[in-house]
Amino acid sequence: MSRKSRPSARMGKGRGGGSGGLSKGFVAALMLVLAIGGYGFLLLHQLNFLVGRSLLVAFGDAETTYRSAWVDWDGDVTAKDVVLYPWGQGQPDLVVKFERVRVETPGWGWLLRSAFDKHVGVPSMERLHVALEGVQSTEGVDPSFGDLGVMGAVSASPFEAEGCMDDGMWVREELLAMGLDPLPTTLDFDYRIADGQLHTEVVLDTPGVSTARLERREKIAANNALLIDFEPTLAGFERWTVQDHGFVEARNAFCAKKDGIDPATFVSRHVEAVSRLLETIGAAADAGTLAAYGDFAANGGEIAFGGDYVQPLPSEGFYEARESGEALARMHGILDRGGKRLPVEWRRFDARPLPARDGGTATYAALLAERNGGPAGAAMQGRATAGLASSLPASSTGDGVISHANLISPGSTVAWTDLGQLQGHWIQVWTAHNAPRQVMVLGMDRGQLQVRARLGGGHADYRITRDAFLRARLVQ
Repeated sequence: MSRKSRPSARMGKGRGGGSGGLSKGFVAALMLVLAIGGYGFLLLHQLNFLVGRSLLVAFGDAETTYRSAWVDWDGDVTAKDVVLYPWGQGQPDLVVKFERVRVETPGWGWLLRSAFDKHVGVPSMERLHVALEGVQSTEGVDPSFGDLGVMGAVSASPFEAEGCMDDGMWVREELLAMGLDPLPTTLDFDYRIADGQLHTEVVLDTPGVSTARLERREKIAANNALLIDFEPTLAGFERWTVQDHGFVEARNAFCAKKDGIDPATFVSRHVEAVSRLLETIGAAADAGTLAAYGDFAANGGEIAFGGDYVQPLPSEGFYEARESGEALARMHGILDRGGKRLPVEWRRFDARPLPARDGGTATYAALLAERNGGPAGAAMQGRATAGLASSLPASSTGDGVISHANLISPGSTVAWTDLGQLQGHWIQVWTAHNAPRQVMVLGMDRGQLQVRARLGGGHADYRITRDAFLRARLVQ
C-alpha cells in the first residue's frame, strides 16, 4: 500500500468500519497497559527482593523495614527510610535508621533479565555493594552489627568515650557540642568474590570526624554475593583502619574540661580504661602496643591493626569468637602507627568482669570504684574463677533453678528474684519478645531488670519487665 492510499483507506469504510477500528485500537491499548503493568509488577518485585536480600547479607536476620524501593537511571536499586531492629520490634527505641540505601547492580540489562526471565531464579552477582546514607544510632547501637567492633556508632573512632567519668557513648548532637562539624554519616558494605575468596570491606564514615574501615578475606565455595550468608566461610585475615579527622583532639578537650583535668591526664585515663575493658574478655596487650595506641589517643592521625589468623575462624561462631577475645589469640596481629609496624603480643587469662557503679555507666568510673574498694571493687575480690558469693542463705526451688544461693556458678539458671544481685555480671536472658541474648546486669529498679547489651563500639541500656522475662543463665 502506498503512503497516499493510507488516509483514504482508513477513512473510507463508513460508520461500521470506524467502530471496528476503534474497538481494535482499544483492545490493543488495553493489552499494552496490561503488559506494562505486568512488567512493572515483576520489576517492582525484583527491586524489593534485591533490597531485602542485600540488607540480610549486610545485617543478618535483624528485622528491617524500608519504603519506596525504586531504580535509578543507571540501574542501581534504592529505598528510603530504612529501619533496623536489632532485637525485634518489641524494642522500638533500640533501632538504627538510614535515610537511604543504594544497592549497585551490573546495570539495566542485568536487572531486566533477572526480573523477567523465569529461569534466572536468584540473580547472580560476583560483587554486592550496599551503600547506606544518613546513619542515625541514638542509643549507640553499632550500625555495622559487629563488623567494626569497638568503633563509635557516629564518631567512627575506637573506644570513643573511654576515660570519661560519665559518658559511655555519644550521639551526633554531642559531637556538635564538642565543636565538631559532622556531615551525615555513611555506611558501606562491599562484598566481592574472586578465586574462591570473599573480600569484604565495611566503611563507616562521618566526614569532619573520623573514618573506620574493616577489610576481611574468607574462603568460600559460592560465587553469588547475594547468597553469601547461606555459605560457610573461613576467615583468614582481618584488618581495621581508622583515619581521624578531628575527633580525637575534640574528644580529649571535651572530656578533660568536663572532668576538670588536663587533656594529657585524660589520655592516660583513656588508655587505662581501654586496658581494663580488654581484661573483661581476658586479654591484655603488650606495653609497646599500648604506647602506640596512646600516641593515637593523644594526637589522632591514622592507626591500623590486623593480620592473618593462624587458625582460620569459621563463620559458625565467628562473631562470638571476636567478642570473647578468642579471635585475638588466633591472629598474628600487627599494629601500624606512624610508619612503624609493631607485632602485637596478647596475654590471655580468665575474664575479669567490670561491675557497673551505682548510677553510672562509664568504664573509668567503675574502674575507680573497683580500685578504691567500693561496692564495685568488693564484688570483684577473688571473682575471677570462684563464682558469685551471696549473703543470703542457700536454698533451691527443686526444679533446677537456683534461688538465694551462696554460690551461683557460670552456667547455672538464675531465678528472677536473684537477678538484682548479679550487678556487673553477664547473663543470657530469654524474653517473650526477642531471641536470647547476652547482657550485663545493671540492677533491679522498681521491679524491672536494668541491663546493658554490648554492641560494637557502643552499648544499649534497656529494661526487662517481669511479665516479659522467661529465664536467665549466668555466663560470667
